[in-house]
Amino acid sequence: PTDATSADAEELKKPVYTASDYVKLGQYKGLEITVDPIQVTEDEIDAEIESAIVRSGKREELKEGTVTNGDVAVIDFVGKKDDVAFDGGTAKDYELEIGSHTFIEGFEEGVEGMKVGETKDLELTFPENYPSEDLAGADVIFTVTVNAIKKTPELTDELVKELSSESKTVKEYREEVKEALEANKVEQQRGTELQKIYALLIQNCEVVEYPQELLDYGVSQFTRNYTNYAEQYGMSLEDFVQGMFGMTLEQFEEQALINTKETARQEMLLKAIAEKESLELTEEEYKEGLKKYTSDYGFASEEALLEANSEEIVRDALLQDKVMQFLLDNAVITEVTAADATKADAESEETETETETETETETETETEKE
Repeated sequence: PTDATSADAEELKKPVYTASDYVKLGQYKGLEITVDPIQVTEDEIDAEIESAIVRSGKREELKEGTVTNGDVAVIDFVGKKDDVAFDGGTAKDYELEIGSHTFIEGFEEGVEGMKVGETKDLELTFPENYPSEDLAGADVIFTVTVNAIKKTPELTDELVKELSSESKTVKEYREEVKEALEANKVEQQRGTELQKIYALLIQNCEVVEYPQELLDYGVSQFTRNYTNYAEQYGMSLEDFVQGMFGMTLEQFEEQALINTKETARQEMLLKAIAEKESLELTEEEYKEGLKKYTSDYGFASEEALLEANSEEIVRDALLQDKVMQFLLDNAVITEVTAADATKADAESEETETETETETETETETETEKE
């Protein structure tokens, strides 16, 4: 849904049109796509558990001990080039995870093995391709002091009870985390599947012509939204787009038409399929979708969402979602592992080699005939 105001929604009436009059449909059912299998590794589970411990504030802070790989060292540091401190090279109580490769090569390795309270000079060299021209390839000295060490405690049944309202043991909690990670990957994969299906859809189908009133509506809505943004800063639209995007008003209007056509193409292709397949949005689907949009887009209430977007816009968006699900349900989806991909590449290379050999043989034969 857009963030046009309700006043805008009343002023900008979306035109009614029959998409089939403007769209030439090709294959849209049985689209073939490949996806990676959903797998959750033990390392991913460990990383998520560690993140949960950090978020909960259960990480232990030690005022004595030695920094080891995987620890978070709380450090002060001052970086100097030619005995002069350089910009961005100084910090206090910075939390550096050893092994994260956050800093330049040699820094974390130099901190590893230091004791709490120890101060040490690290003689290092910035990479040649470092973004700052003053520091690229420069020899510097970082004076580092370790103030404390933060360690992630061992996961125990007692700690699990503080981290989770469902699990009581380490085994149960690891399974809980695994299921959550899998659910997240399923959602991510669905997004990937929809992107691939839409990419095939625009290859197979064509918008022959755009209804002029639809383009006018889209450009007006696009322009109105940015005019509202400009007014919030007390600026004209021309000054706003110049300052924000470095565009002239004419260039902005050209971009508005490009964006409108891209949005209209998706709407028209999906609407044409809905017309052909007699797909319509039921009232139950609308109510459920409205509830989901309210949550997904962070609106305080369904009423607030409908104040920012007309009901018509919401219904159109939900119908498009329904058509995309229809395409997904009718697609041919194959899981491809890394081994499968390697094998396919090898077979492809073998086929290319055979083709080259056959071509060379045919050329030689033709030469002999001559």
